[in-house]
Amino acid sequence: MSIPSNFRRILLCSAAAAALAVVSCGHPGTGSNDNNGSTGTGGANNNCTPGTELCSCLAGNACNPGLACADDLNECVKVGTSSPGSGGTTASGGSTGAGGSVGSGGVTGSGGTTGSGASTGSGASTGSGGTGATGGGAGGNGKTGGSSGTCFPATGTPSGTNLVANGDLSQGMTGWNIGQGSPTSSGVMNGQYCATFSNMTVLLGWGNSSAAATLMSGASYTLSYQASASNGSATTLEVHVGQAVAPYNTDLPDPEKITCDNLQSSPTTFSHTFTSVMSDSTAGIAFLFSTGGNNVTACVGNVTLKQN
Repeated sequence: MSIPSNFRRILLCSAAAAALAVVSCGHPGTGSNDNNGSTGTGGANNNCTPGTELCSCLAGNACNPGLACADDLNECVKVGTSSPGSGGTTASGGSTGAGGSVGSGGVTGSGGTTGSGASTGSGASTGSGGTGATGGGAGGNGKTGGSSGTCFPATGTPSGTNLVANGDLSQGMTGWNIGQGSPTSSGVMNGQYCATFSNMTVLLGWGNSSAAATLMSGASYTLSYQASASNGSATTLEVHVGQAVAPYNTDLPDPEKITCDNLQSSPTTFSHTFTSVMSDSTAGIAFLFSTGGNNVTACVGNVTLKQN
């Protein structure tokens, strides 16, 4: 909003210096007792007749013909003699300058169009994994009240090559690790990677500098896995796909994680399809289990990542 300059007041002074050509009368004598011009200053008899030159003015500031009354002296003088002149006409202070027009405050900007609140996610069709509602809303295998995230579309498992080496844990812990948390126990159990912990978040991760998947920017992939928690839905699961080495950039579109899986106490299969946002030759997968319970055992296994 543009605000105009401050009001200005312009004082115009026009000096009308019209000097009265009446100058001071000379006083040739040095007579004493000169009272308001009644006693002359140079005459022979010291008597001064009102209305005459160098004498007091008559009533109404009048003088004899040919003389003018110098009212500041109350004496009759000739115009052009050396009587003191008046101080001149007082110059007017000039017209008061206009303060200028008051600037408008500008047009009030509109608040913008109110954005729609987005459509409510569908509850997902019945099938493996199910489509979760956006933002962790209920639906299919969506996690009701879960943390913010994206439920990528559920789909069947593609028949292509699995990019996750040892995703079935047939080679034990090869390629797998505990990336966060301190579980009381962890290891391969019944073909799954499991950890037992209390009141914390534990990351069961696959991928490192020697075991990683290669993804292409803009390509579509389907991630499938089995997961469970001994206390069921009281444990939450976030799944991240991204670089397994620094700087650990994500390969998933925003908000960078899957938080839709409604865990059960027995292994349940979940599948999600996404498009990689970058080319990544060091892609890994992180499964973050969080619980407030005690001695909770969470497991993940049968992990596949295939290009569609």
